[in-house]
Amino acid sequence: MDQKKIGLFIATCRKKKGLTQKQLAEKLSVTDKSVSKWERGIHLPDASLYIPLCEILGITISEFFLGEYETEHHEVVPQVLKEDYHKMQRNERWNMVLFIVSMLSVFWISFTWHWDLGWLMLEEHLAPFANMYYLSYGYWLAYYLIFRRKKFGYVLMWIIYLILVSGIIANWGYAFDVMLNHIDFWINSAFTIWGVYNGDIRFRNLLKKKSEE
Repeated sequence: MDQKKIGLFIATCRKKKGLTQKQLAEKLSVTDKSVSKWERGIHLPDASLYIPLCEILGITISEFFLGEYETEHHEVVPQVLKEDYHKMQRNERWNMVLFIVSMLSVFWISFTWHWDLGWLMLEEHLAPFANMYYLSYGYWLAYYLIFRRKKFGYVLMWIIYLILVSGIIANWGYAFDVMLNHIDFWINSAFTIWGVYNGDIRFRNLLKKKSEE
């Protein structure tokens, strides 16, 4: 696989479509610096962007990997790569559903069981559902933010964690010793987020590496 040839082909197709690097980057939710690196052959786009990029440029997946327009049919993309991409698309939808269901479960149980105490009981019943909530939210955030803007997504994930966990507890007047009683919940949730982040990053890197072989 010739990265420089593919990069030049991306640049040629982009210009034919009348797009700047910045405009193409915006359509794919990446930076123009990333597009520049693709076109210079420094590295290929993330595997999740292959199909969207080809649709924008008006080329086939085979043409993308060939780095030129096809004169005859060439199947240069392993079927497993296409299947992995479509599987990730299906996972995005299911993870969004799981995220919504887990959030509704937390609030429904808190307010149904202890409506008279309302928000004061939320933290107490949040712990049993922490893993389900953070796992589903972690995957959701990973697909929509981390893999397109990794650093931003990583920082945002931890900000959300601090707001939802320590923020909820602090804002409703819990004493420090009470918060310490639930330190296991904090740690468990943090490790869940870390595991989700690293697991998906490793999977994406492996998929990208295989596609370059």
